[in-house]
Parts: sequence; C-alpha cells; structure tokens
Amino acid sequence: MRPPKNRPASNTQVLHLRPAVASSLSLQHAFNFLRQGQGERAMPLLEKLLQNDPQNFDALHLLGQLHLQRREAAQALQCLEKARAFKQPTAALLNNLGIALRLLGRASEALDCYAQALQQAPAHPDALANITALLERLGQPQEAARYRQKAAQAGGPASG
Repeated sequence: MRPPKNRPASNTQVLHLRPAVASSLSLQHAFNFLRQGQGERAMPLLEKLLQNDPQNFDALHLLGQLHLQRREAAQALQCLEKARAFKQPTAALLNNLGIALRLLGRASEALDCYAQALQQAPAHPDALANITALLERLGQPQEAARYRQKAAQAGGPASG
C-alpha cells in the first residue's frame, strides 16, 4: 500500500501507534542510547515519557542510571527512590540505589541496598562487586573476602 499523496512516505505508521506501544518504543530507544553511551539522546526521550507517565518505573530507573553515568548522584537517587515507590524494586534498581547512596557518602545505606539486591539475586555480579569494594573501603576485609568468594563461586570478578 502506498501512503496518500499528501502524507510523507516515512514514519506515517509511528504517528498512529497506541500510547502504550509508542511509550514502549521510546523506552527501548532510550535504553539503547544509554547502553551506547549516548545519554544526551536518551534524556529527552525519558523526560517525555515521564511527562506523560510520571510513575513509569522503567523510565525512572533508566533516568536514574543516566544520572549515575553522569555522576549526578543526588538526581539519580531522586529518580531511583521514585521508581522504588511505584513498584517492587528489582535487584538492579537496589544495586543502583546503593551506588547513588555510596556516591553521596551514605555507606551504611548503600550496604543495605546491596544486601537487599543480593537477597533477591544472590549471584548479582554488580551487587557482589559493589558490596565487596565498599566493605574494603570501610576497612572490613574479612566481610569483603566473604563476598569476593561468593562472586568467584558465581563466576564473577574476584574483586570489586
């Protein structure tokens, strides 16, 4: 089928997507941009998604990750806390919360988040690496060694 003559040939179908489908596509594009290190392209997509759906767990989580990549810990924490308020947190969200808290100098709360992430996913490689590294920085080498051993058993890195 050819589009009517007064409409452009490209992107005509995108204009007619249901909001949920368009939201899902925008989220996927934002995720891909973030994964490719193109946060500046992900940011407007995530902000638009959150304008339309302020409780979008995935958009809030991705925006939090983007702020973490930029070392904007306070903004990351705000996004991640909002996401946690709207949906049961995943191990990945808890790990990212831990990172934001650690960057803000809130080590005890960061350890709690990493521990909660590991309760959900005992072999979560990032949470294992992060809790190990933080325990080492806090001068708790025996506890850090315990998590390093868990990481090695799970096939992850031996140190954080």
